[in-house]
Amino acid sequence: MATLTTSYQKIGESAYTVIGSNLLRLYAKYNSQSIPNNSSNVSIQLRTIATSGSYYSSQNSSTLTCNGIGRGTQYYDIGTVDTSSEKIIGTWTFDLGHDSAGNLTGVGIYASANVYGSLNPSVTGSFDLPRIPRASTVACSSPYIGDTAIITIDKKSTAFTSTVTYNIGGITGIIAEKISNTVLSLNTDTLKSQIYALIPNARSTSGTIYCTTYNGNTQIGSTQSATFNLYAKEEDCKPTVSGVVIDTNQDTIDLTGDNSIIVKNTSKPKVTISATPNYSSTISSYSINLNDGQTSNLQEDTFDTINSNSIIVDATDSREYSNPVVIDLSNRIIDYIKVHFNTIELKRPESTSNQVILNANGVWFNGDFSQLNSNTLSCSFQYKKSADNSWTNGGTITPTITNNVFTFINLSLGNSFDYEDEYQFKIIATDLLMTVGNDNKDAQTVPKGIAVVEIGDEFVNVNGNLTKNDIEVPTAQNTYNSSQVNTYSCDYINRNIITIDYDRYTFNTSQWTSNKITHSVLEKKVGNKLTYSNDSIIIGDGVSAVKVNALINSGGASRTGDYAMEIRKISNGVDTWVASSYESGTHYYFPSSIPDKLIDVSPGDVLYITTVYSFGGSFAIEVLSGHLTVEVVQ
Repeated sequence: MATLTTSYQKIGESAYTVIGSNLLRLYAKYNSQSIPNNSSNVSIQLRTIATSGSYYSSQNSSTLTCNGIGRGTQYYDIGTVDTSSEKIIGTWTFDLGHDSAGNLTGVGIYASANVYGSLNPSVTGSFDLPRIPRASTVACSSPYIGDTAIITIDKKSTAFTSTVTYNIGGITGIIAEKISNTVLSLNTDTLKSQIYALIPNARSTSGTIYCTTYNGNTQIGSTQSATFNLYAKEEDCKPTVSGVVIDTNQDTIDLTGDNSIIVKNTSKPKVTISATPNYSSTISSYSINLNDGQTSNLQEDTFDTINSNSIIVDATDSREYSNPVVIDLSNRIIDYIKVHFNTIELKRPESTSNQVILNANGVWFNGDFSQLNSNTLSCSFQYKKSADNSWTNGGTITPTITNNVFTFINLSLGNSFDYEDEYQFKIIATDLLMTVGNDNKDAQTVPKGIAVVEIGDEFVNVNGNLTKNDIEVPTAQNTYNSSQVNTYSCDYINRNIITIDYDRYTFNTSQWTSNKITHSVLEKKVGNKLTYSNDSIIIGDGVSAVKVNALINSGGASRTGDYAMEIRKISNGVDTWVASSYESGTHYYFPSSIPDKLIDVSPGDVLYITTVYSFGGSFAIEVLSGHLTVEVVQ
C-alpha cells in the first residue's frame, strides 16, 4: 500500500471496453498537513485512457467515495479518448483527520464514471498518509530522596516545546515551561523535608512527571505522564544516638571517687540512651547490650554488675532504621577480680594428730581503685567443734601473694584440735569491696582422727587401705575375728572365690569305677557369686567364666593300673568332664592334680570332682587330702 507524497501517484486501475480497450485509473497525493488540527489535505484524480481504438464523449460524470463517505460528483467534457494521453474525468480535494497518535493508514477510495452513454465503469484504490507529529512522551528515573531525578522527553518534532511539572503526594511544581530540551532534572534536595513528612513510617513513595507538548502556542495532543519512585536514604534518616554510663554503686564510687569510672564485676552501671529521630520519623524502640549476656529494651536501665569493656546502645525509628553506637569503657574501667578461693584443703598431718594443716589458693584484685585507694587483702579463720553452735575466732593468717594469686602452703592452724573430735573451719578472705568464706555454707569439715591399726585380744582393725601382695583390700574386709583368721586366707580377699578342702576318706573301687568325693570338711569363700552345696560349687548370676584347680592325694597297697581325677560340670542336666589328670604305672601314693584352667560356665551350673581307678578286682583306696578351688574371672 502506497504512502502518499506531494506528487500524484497511481493507487488503482481497472479495464473497461467502449469501442476499443480502455483503462480507468485513480491517482492521489497529499497537499499539506495541519499539525494543530492533526489532519492532511489530499487530492484524488480519476483518469481514463484508451489502450486500443478510441471513443468520443461530449459529456461525462464521475463520483468519488473515500472511506465510505461520498465526496461529490464531477462533470467533464473530455472529447475523444485515445491512446495518446490520459484524460482527467474528475478531481476532488478534501481534508482527512489522523488518529490521536498522528497516524492514518488504509484509506479506501472508490470511483465510478459515466462514459459513452450508459456505460458506468468503476475503480478502487487505497493509500497511507505520513504520520503527523503528536505529543511528546516522558520518562523519569527513581532517585533517593534528596538526590536528582533525570527526566527524558521523546519529542516527535524538533519544532515542539514542552512544559514539564511534578506532583509528589500533593507537592507540586513547574520544572520547565515551553523548553526545547529533551533532558531535564528535578533536584529533590530542597523538597526532601516535605517528602519525608509524607512517609514518617515508610521508606519510599512515588511521584508523577507531567509533560505538555506545544507547537508554538498550540498544545499538541494530551498531556503525557510518567510515574517514578523516591527512596529514603538511610544515612539521612537513621536516628542520632548516644549513650551515657555512670556507676550507681556507692561502695565502688567511694573507692574510685568518680561515678564515671566503672569497676568490673562490682559496679552497678546505669545506662541512658539519647536518641533523636530525623525527617518526621519517631523512635519506636531502644536496646542496651552490655556485651556480657545482659540486655535491656529500656531507654534507661540499671544493671547489678558488668563484665565487659564496652556497651552497645541503639534506637530504632518508625522507618525501622537503627543506629547502634559503641560506648568504649576501656579508658575508664577497672578490671576488678572478685576475691574467691579456688581450692581449700584442711587435714591432720597424722590421723591421731591434734594439729590441722591448711593448703589453699585463690585470686584477688591486686591493683588500684584510684591514686588514693589501693586494694588490700586480709585473711583469717574461724573454727568450732561440729557439735557446737558458736564459732571461735582463730586469728589472722598471712597468704603468699604473687600478682593476683594468693596461696597457703602447709600452714598450721594450731595444735588444739583434739583428734577424737570433728571440727569445722571457715577460711575467710577480705578485700576493700567484699568478704568471702564467712557463711556457714562455706564451712570445711575436718573429721576426727582414727588409729590406723587397732589390735585387741580377739580382733585386728585396719582403718585405711589394706594391701596384700600389692592387691588393695576393700574396707569392708579389713576387720577379722578369730574364727575368720582360721577360715580365710588373705589371698582370697576382694575376689569371688571358693575352695572345698577334703580330709581322709576310704572307699572301695572296682575296675573302672568312678567315685565322687563326698567328704568336705572346710568351705573357704569370698564374694557372693559362688555357693557351696552337697560337695559341689554352684555358679551364680552374671558369671560366664571361672578358673578351676584341684588336687587329690590318695594312698593304698602298691598296685599296677591306671588312675585319674576329673573336674565335671552339670549344665542344664547334662553331666560332662571339663578337666582331668591321668597317671599310669605301679602306685602306692597317688598324687593327682589339675592346675589352673579356664572354663566357660553359665549361672546355675554345678562343678565337682571325681576319682577314677582301673586296678582289677576290689581294692581299698584312701583319699588322704585334697581341695577344689573355683574363682570367678568374668
